[in-house]
Amino acid sequence: MASRRNQRSRALGTRTALTCSALFLAAACGVPEVDISTDALAGNWSSSGGASVQFEPDGTFTASGLDRTDITSHCTQLGESARGTWAFADDSSSTSEVRADHGWHADATFEGVPCALDVVVYGDPASPVVCFTMDVFSECDVQDHFRHAPE
Repeated sequence: MASRRNQRSRALGTRTALTCSALFLAAACGVPEVDISTDALAGNWSSSGGASVQFEPDGTFTASGLDRTDITSHCTQLGESARGTWAFADDSSSTSEVRADHGWHADATFEGVPCALDVVVYGDPASPVVCFTMDVFSECDVQDHFRHAPE
């Protein structure tokens, strides 16, 4: 009887340790990046604050409402609408002419505005979040999250 109780106690202790380890790793590592394809990124993404961005498979984007987001703290000259280009960062290539077809972060530049930001994809792979940021390793404010808009 005591042996069974010890086995259950050890099993519970092991499960508790594994759960705590998983929680610690999630907290220490932040929100996971999501590797996404060009086709999956393409489309309309919108924020809870009413901003939207349309990523095209050809590496261009159009956006509206970015002036109402925290992005303007980095890109002060953004207006109500913006256009630009994006490309997944190809960390494996030493040349900038290679364009990756998937990734978890992309470089974005705005037409007519001296500003370049990263576009980061993270969260749940089934429903990822996109945000513009200066630091690919920091989370965006929830108002600056863009989610894929239903078509």
